Amino acid sequence: MAASDRERKNENKRRPLIQFLAVGFLLFKACLRGRNRNKSGLVTSRTLSNRARNILSNQAKNIMRSEKKIIAAITLIVCLIMALSACDRAENHNAAQQQQPQASPAAVRSLVPAHFTEPQPLDRLKPTLSPDQFTGKVRKAYQVAKVIPQTLTQLPCFCYCDNTFGHKSLHSCYEDEHSAGCATCMDSALLASELKQQGLGDAEIRDRLIAKYTKYSSSPGH
Repeated sequence: MAASDRERKNENKRRPLIQFLAVGFLLFKACLRGRNRNKSGLVTSRTLSNRARNILSNQAKNIMRSEKKIIAAITLIVCLIMALSACDRAENHNAAQQQQPQASPAAVRSLVPAHFTEPQPLDRLKPTLSPDQFTGKVRKAYQVAKVIPQTLTQLPCFCYCDNTFGHKSLHSCYEDEHSAGCATCMDSALLASELKQQGLGDAEIRDRLIAKYTKYSSSPGH
């Protein structure tokens, strides 16, 4: 009896300790589970975050690629429009030039001022002013009129003094001081002298003079 009583007392003493250890083990096990769950949740959240970043990065790259393609397409369209516009302008310019009426020989002749087609007798010509009255370029021009007066009678004066002053040829411009104040008169006489020295005849000189001035003349005027 004494032995069994001692065993019961010892068992009663150990029971709270065993229960305490059991409860502690259960709590420890529960803590481990919670920790594992937290770790797995953290890993999962990190994984999801990385995936989201990758998705957003890919989307951003796709958007940037699309924008670059759109910009390139717009640039190409603008270049094509500009090229087509330039072609249209060139075609319109060429068409306008082709449609522009060309001056007929008769129209060109109508722009040529008065002149003689044959050299006039010297005794019928009025004397030109002395070159000694002038200086520089004006003096040279009046010197030409003194040296080749018959050539000047066969040349038109493209200051159109035949309309304003009734001149009959370039020679008339040197019968007074008209040429001293007219660059066209002086240039025409000096050109005639230069071509004469080159061996051209009076008719050839006249053609050269007409070709030079009818290129710029569209209507008579001083």
